[in-house]
Amino acid sequence: MPVIFDRYVRDGLGAKAVAGWLNDRGHRTRAGRPWNHMAVLTVLRNRAYLGEIFFGGVYHRAPHPPLVDRDTFDGAQQLLEARGEDYSHRAANGSEYLLAGLIVCDQCGKRFVGKAARGNRYRYRY
Repeated sequence: MPVIFDRYVRDGLGAKAVAGWLNDRGHRTRAGRPWNHMAVLTVLRNRAYLGEIFFGGVYHRAPHPPLVDRDTFDGAQQLLEARGEDYSHRAANGSEYLLAGLIVCDQCGKRFVGKAARGNRYRYRY
């Protein structure tokens, strides 16, 4: 079982603590960089560890065997939800958009956040 899931689910460490643990032991990301909490969260949310691939808007069974059992992966997802690892859920998430994180999509369950783009003369909010 991948050590990230083991430390997060079984040992109860948070994403920053798991990243620190990995770095203390000399582990690096695929790009050769030190681990940070966002990289750990990306691994914890990746369904490829369950032996699934995403294609055509649907998850399918992958040709590779699962690296993590279903119970451990589901436990990690429950902890992510309970701990509020999603930044849009946090009250301290400063945003100039008043309803950012409060409106939820009915189809996917994700929260809406505000975005902006800068043109030559103006800032366009959407």
